[in-house]
Amino acid sequence: MKVLKETFLNWDDAKRQLKKRKEQLSKPVEWLTREDICQRYRISRSTTYRLQREGKLPTPSYHFGKNSPRWDVAELAELIHATQEEGKHDSQK
Repeated sequence: MKVLKETFLNWDDAKRQLKKRKEQLSKPVEWLTREDICQRYRISRSTTYRLQREGKLPTPSYHFGKNSPRWDVAELAELIHATQEEGKHDSQK
C-alpha cells in the first residue's frame, strides 16, 4: 500500500503543478538568435563565441535546425543579472 501512496500526487500538489503549468503556458518563450544577442547587448559575433567558451553565455536552449541556435530571453536575463550582482559583491571587497 505504501508504494501506491508514493506514485500518486495529493490534491494540493496536483493543483500547484497545474497552476505552475498554466503560468508557463501563458508566458510564451521568446527566443533570441546569435545576431539578436549581438544587437541587444552591443557585442560582436566573435564575442558571443568567446563568452560561450568562458561559460559566461549559456549554451543555446533550443535549436531550430543544425545551425540555428536560440537562447531563451528569460534565461539570458537571469544570467546577466546574476553576473552583475556577482560583480557588485566583488567590487565591495
